[in-house]
Amino acid sequence: MAERGDKKFGFLLSLTGNLSLQEKKEKKGRLYSTKKGQQKYWFWFDEKECVLKYYKSKELYIQSLHTPLGKISLADAKVTPAAAYEHASNEDTSNTFIILTQSGQYFALTSDSAETCHDWIRKLQAKRTEWIKKDSDIRKTLPRAISPRNYDRVSGLVGGDKSFGSSLGGGELLRTTGSGSVSVRKIFIDQLEGKLSPFSEYQDPFESDRPLQRTETASSSASSTNFYQTETDGIREGEGEREEEEPAGKSLCNSDDSGGSGRGGSGQSSFITSTYELTDQDRATLELKAELSETRSERDQLKKQLMQLQEKLFKKDEKIKSLQDEVDKLKETIHKINSPNSDYALENENLRVVIESLQKSLKSLDGEVELHKLKLKERNSELDLQNE
Repeated sequence: MAERGDKKFGFLLSLTGNLSLQEKKEKKGRLYSTKKGQQKYWFWFDEKECVLKYYKSKELYIQSLHTPLGKISLADAKVTPAAAYEHASNEDTSNTFIILTQSGQYFALTSDSAETCHDWIRKLQAKRTEWIKKDSDIRKTLPRAISPRNYDRVSGLVGGDKSFGSSLGGGELLRTTGSGSVSVRKIFIDQLEGKLSPFSEYQDPFESDRPLQRTETASSSASSTNFYQTETDGIREGEGEREEEEPAGKSLCNSDDSGGSGRGGSGQSSFITSTYELTDQDRATLELKAELSETRSERDQLKKQLMQLQEKLFKKDEKIKSLQDEVDKLKETIHKINSPNSDYALENENLRVVIESLQKSLKSLDGEVELHKLKLKERNSELDLQNE
């Protein structure tokens, strides 16, 4: 992480900075390095995509004209200190944290100090929680019929489950809360007691860290169409009317469920185990949303490039303005010199008068010199005559 004086900067505002990266692959309980040693890159967290991107250098990141060397998605990943995962290692990992992805990728990132490492983990956790909450709010605005409740997510970035890496198999993600782990891939339905209400509010597994309160069972082969048809036909009917509809093939509950309990006998209620399947229209809607997100990302990139070009033009305009000021000063000086009323002209006129007076004085002195010469000649001639 870069430093300026005694204050860190970069990650505190936009999660950017230098980190050493070592990528590994998990195979049969062991970690194999895909690159020799650790290499230093400039990292940047993209809040719009919840992705940690890395570049070869800070200069290439600032230019924003090069695509990143790679990126690490944090939407389905877990971030934890290396000491919590590599507990059997004898090396000092206080300044290292790891990222475990759903596909089994293992990224070890090393910072300059343990304090910087903790700051990265804390900031990544806050940003990812904010992203999940925003994504959850978007899903809440959709109709329940097309809300992707089986969205693959894990709730926490920093968790106490050290066996998280080994549980990333077959695309199954587990969220460990309370006394047990609950899958977030299935839809939870209330017990069939009284009026059936499939649209009742269920606890969202991404909105809270509290243990889920509803019991989860394996999904059955009953179709979602039958489920919603049952709700439409019998939502306001009594318990007896729903029992009459079950022989017609519209009920999703059997007298004997997977746990072996029935409506009568043991006294336990049955569970609805149907999952909702998205229609072609729903899939098209989600694809359009994904394309819209990509378009917005490209638009933001173009805006960034436009701001850089505007900054360059602004600097050039400032340089042109400074040159124009210098030219104006030179023109003003020339005008003063050529002006007859200027100080320069007055000084030149005074010098001219002085020079003329000096020239007159020289001429008068020349006349006197000639006169003295004539007198000297006459005096010499007189002396010559006396000597003879």
